[in-house]
Amino acid sequence: MWQSFETASQLAIPEGDPNIILSFHYYQPMLLTHYQASWMDLKDYRGPVHYPGEVVTSSEMADRPDTDRALSSSWTDQVYDKERFAREFGMAAQVAKDHGIPVYCGEYGCLSVESNDEARYSWLSDMNEVFDSMGIARAVWCYREGHGGFGILSGSSIEPDRRMLDCLIR
Repeated sequence: MWQSFETASQLAIPEGDPNIILSFHYYQPMLLTHYQASWMDLKDYRGPVHYPGEVVTSSEMADRPDTDRALSSSWTDQVYDKERFAREFGMAAQVAKDHGIPVYCGEYGCLSVESNDEARYSWLSDMNEVFDSMGIARAVWCYREGHGGFGILSGSSIEPDRRMLDCLIR
């Protein structure tokens, strides 16, 4: 299940092993984090996407092409914000606490698309604020971008995305 936080409670965790860490990945809402990702059906989505708040609204979708409505249906009228992150991360954190093990978000990130940069940076900043408040260690995807647009460094550039770093390092 792609290391989802939702499946943490289904894990069979060996008791008493000091080398266990509960790890999860987080890329929600995918309509934002994978906006126009070339390797997914979302590559064809051209509608709006927002963060924080409702990712996309029913009223925004009313006059959109069928393709946009179909691709956005899972996120239409869904609210994402720091409170939702805390609830969802809390599912994994509670399992880790119950077993006396650390929790780690081994992968998270948001694709860089110029048209949604403000939402992306807000998402990254809020994610890190919630991780810090919950004591969750993490690793952003990824350091050097090979393809896609998630990286702190892009291509052969030696100059990092300073705004992204500001969201990650406070």
